[in-house]
Amino acid sequence: MLPNCIINGVAKSGTTSIYHYLKSHHQIFMSERKEINYFSHGKNPSYTTRSVMTPVRTAEEYESYFIGSEGFKIRGEASPSYFSTLGTAAKIKREIPDVKFITTLRNPADRAYSGYLMNVRANNIKENAPNAFSQDKHWVKLGLYYEQLKEYYDQFSSSQIKIVLLEDLKSDKKKVLEDLFDYLEIDNNYTFDSEKIHNAGHVPKNYALHNFIRNNMFIKKTVRPMLPRKFKNFAKQFENLNHKKPATMSDEIRSQLDRYYKEDIEKVQTLIGRDLSSWQTP
Repeated sequence: MLPNCIINGVAKSGTTSIYHYLKSHHQIFMSERKEINYFSHGKNPSYTTRSVMTPVRTAEEYESYFIGSEGFKIRGEASPSYFSTLGTAAKIKREIPDVKFITTLRNPADRAYSGYLMNVRANNIKENAPNAFSQDKHWVKLGLYYEQLKEYYDQFSSSQIKIVLLEDLKSDKKKVLEDLFDYLEIDNNYTFDSEKIHNAGHVPKNYALHNFIRNNMFIKKTVRPMLPRKFKNFAKQFENLNHKKPATMSDEIRSQLDRYYKEDIEKVQTLIGRDLSSWQTP
């Protein structure tokens, strides 16, 4: 059993939310694991400096994630790495030529800032570091969508690619999800919890506490697996208490990113047939 739907949107553009919304639908089976990464093995020197984490490498293991999907109209998975790893579209075409894609996109300047905050949380860069938005940074280069998108439009019919803008998802979740359900040819009157925010951006209040909770391998490997579920939830809530809303992007950085992405945005809007002028700050 292979998926007939793949969420392949760029990272930090709502892929986690779409994954959970679809997973709650009674006609959709989503793999329990998000980011299986089966089609994006190895390192991609064009967009990232590290290998895709823990990819599923064999067809048998990949299919095992869809055991139990019999009887569901849609079988799906979500791996943002499929968007950013060149050559992935051709691999998918060889194995699942009739698959439908849900490709989430976001204003690339906002996406770059969100990617930067994620790397701050992961201790890959210090907050307010000089040159945090230089063109060589992975979270900046990832916002050049055109070449990545074009691979999918070259390999698949446009009728197999549903573009979802995060800005639309935020402004009218109900309409976006009803459109998605129509695209997947399933019941669009399904009631779901669309209020929960998934994977919201934040930065730590106290970095020492954050690093201890997130990076202490003894806690991760020994203590956490032994805890009952209710205590795991309590630990997560305790961790959330150390979160704070990040500072907004400065006008200077936004202008810098707007200039960098301007030409690419123009090519993307022609490719997908959508007006993206709102992505450019007046």
